[in-house]
Amino acid sequence: MTKKIDFISLEAAVAAWLSDHLEHVRETFGEGEAYAAAVELEDDPWVALQWYVEDKRRGSTAI
Repeated sequence: MTKKIDFISLEAAVAAWLSDHLEHVRETFGEGEAYAAAVELEDDPWVALQWYVEDKRRGSTAI
């Protein structure tokens, strides 16, 4: 069984997750930590994708 990945939808989903994640970090840990997380995740989109997938696998929607 072969699945086709809709990369445009995936990119949009990861971008929305990233925004929510950074807002959560900002509210929980402050602006400095949110900035550090944004730099880390935006510098390496593969890490952002990995964290997104891990959150989805755990069923997390808040972060």
